[in-house]
Amino acid sequence: MKVLLDLKKITGVSLVSLEKCWSAHKPIVDYAMFYNDHDEVSKKLREVISLLKEENIKFSIYELDEDMEYVQNSETELDKIDEETLINILDSHSNRY
Repeated sequence: MKVLLDLKKITGVSLVSLEKCWSAHKPIVDYAMFYNDHDEVSKKLREVISLLKEENIKFSIYELDEDMEYVQNSETELDKIDEETLINILDSHSNRY
């Protein structure tokens, strides 16, 4: 699947790992934000979102505390945010620095 190759290029995640996550409907990327690599993480998140939208692939975004792990259940659904919220978070951080 071409989209997985493109995701590999953006994220650096192995194809095997991407395929497993994709098939199991698990997160394909998991990034901690607002550290020294924030600009790089922000760029990758924007590229992943852009690619998925370009390919008309439905996706979800979750804002989890650093010590939390994604678990597909109703509790995790409370942590779901929309694309606009994530972009606003990224933009507000970028505008401060």
